[in-house]
Amino acid sequence: MTLAKHNYHTAAPIPPHLTPADVISALHDHDTCLSLQALTTRHEKLPETAPEILKDTFWYPLDVHPIETYSVTEVMKYMPYFSWGQYNLTFPSHFQNTPHGLKTRADASGTVVRAEFRVIRGDSVDGEVDGEGQGLGDVEFVLVEDVEVTCSWYMMPVVRGKMEGAHRDICRKVVEKVIMEKTQADIAKLAAADKGKARAETPVLSQIHTPVRIHTPPVKRNSLGKRESGGSTKIDSPFRRESGTSSPFKRDSGGKPDSPLKMEALKSPANVDTSYRIELPEQEHTPVQPKVPETPEKTPESEEEAKVVKTPESEDDKEAVSLEKVA
Repeated sequence: MTLAKHNYHTAAPIPPHLTPADVISALHDHDTCLSLQALTTRHEKLPETAPEILKDTFWYPLDVHPIETYSVTEVMKYMPYFSWGQYNLTFPSHFQNTPHGLKTRADASGTVVRAEFRVIRGDSVDGEVDGEGQGLGDVEFVLVEDVEVTCSWYMMPVVRGKMEGAHRDICRKVVEKVIMEKTQADIAKLAAADKGKARAETPVLSQIHTPVRIHTPPVKRNSLGKRESGGSTKIDSPFRRESGTSSPFKRDSGGKPDSPLKMEALKSPANVDTSYRIELPEQEHTPVQPKVPETPEKTPESEEEAKVVKTPESEDDKEAVSLEKVA
């Protein structure tokens, strides 16, 4: 049977705030690539690797870089617009961590897919990215993936389309996942630092509030099972008045408050609990002198008016006044 090969190359720029070590550590976590595959629905780690896989010259030295094998399930669609036009394909997939990234191999029904992820400098030949120099600018580091698929010649058109669809955006998704994880880690560190600072500045509640202890005595019951009186809850508070002391604001039998002159507590201080009374220092009271209205001083004009002697009325005037009275 004649076999055919097809090579595919894809790349994604690494932002300046990420280091190559961040991306390589994400690739060494195999769940990253397995979960970001467009067709993968489930994966499970296998305990052993087949001997014929270990003989492949594609791998790095196995004593330095061991191989881990997973059972991967992908959904293959041959009728894209119908739910029944698809089937699940399960096959082994092998992963090997390398100093610059990751190597993978998948064997599925006569088709072998080998892929290698590498973090390289952007000025190299393999580091060319679509859009570089046209608004994207030069990048220092790039994540590239080189894929090689081998299958029968009559299956190549179908396998080629499926492979390119699964690997087209995987480099970009890996970089975006690293950015998201690093951003979340930075936010968590800032939140922890702010929380620790606020906790250091906030005083302990036990230093502000005095704890109130509640003593609940056991419930006493009689022979009939009824609860006896006297089982009330007492609160140990510094402002509680002891039993047997009278209150200065008690009410009489009529339900009206006593006047201040008739309060027994003020007359007999022996019956009043003065444990929380505040004593103020005595102040000297000076009697208030009544104000006397000031008499206005007599001016020389008023004295002259007082000295004026009224002239007696004439006899004609007296007669006119008497006639008016008679009328």
